[in-house]
Amino acid sequence: ATSKVRTIYNGVDLDYFDPGILSVEENFKDQIVADRGRWLVGFVGRFTSRKGVGIFVESALRILAVRKDVIFVVVGAADDQIPSELDYRESVVRLVENAGMMNHFRFVGNRSDMPQVYQSFDLLVFCSPQDMGPLVPLESMSMNTPVVVASDGGATEEIVDGETGIIAHSGNPQSIAESILKLMDDRTLVEAMGRQGRTHVEQNFSQHRYVQGFIDLYESMLV
Repeated sequence: ATSKVRTIYNGVDLDYFDPGILSVEENFKDQIVADRGRWLVGFVGRFTSRKGVGIFVESALRILAVRKDVIFVVVGAADDQIPSELDYRESVVRLVENAGMMNHFRFVGNRSDMPQVYQSFDLLVFCSPQDMGPLVPLESMSMNTPVVVASDGGATEEIVDGETGIIAHSGNPQSIAESILKLMDDRTLVEAMGRQGRTHVEQNFSQHRYVQGFIDLYESMLV
């Protein structure tokens, strides 16, 4: 029998998220760290437990136990009107403070220059196990930045494991840390993954393909 279920994946604005149109002056990395030789590993998402910020930070602290040539950047804010989110943010930042590692972290809040942010990252980590069709990994790959994603949730259907990023065990800081360290050991591999990621999104996750998917669906229903 023909399946009645059809998946239409999210699409990215490839004209907006285009690494070819950014100027040198727009480099977010220079705002974060003076030493361009350091790795920049990023997290993008609302500052909530559901998005996995705490998992990202715990993974980062494990990495810092073995190498220090890295800055971890959290892009996204907690909602000022929700006390539980503010409490959560405070607890996560305190975790970093207690570890004595604040100099290796940047909590930058919301940003309006996301193409520049993604391109400045060497790696993006997406920890949410609940998002079904997240745009963040797709936007990151659009800007030539590979991703490490949680093994639960829709992000696993968006990347090619080992080619445009790595799938790590959800909720497991050690697995995520090991995946990041594996990539940090081979910058040439990371750069190749970045290029493959852009091509992958162009071929499978463009806005044009997204819209065409709905057109095809509606037309099939009219037959």
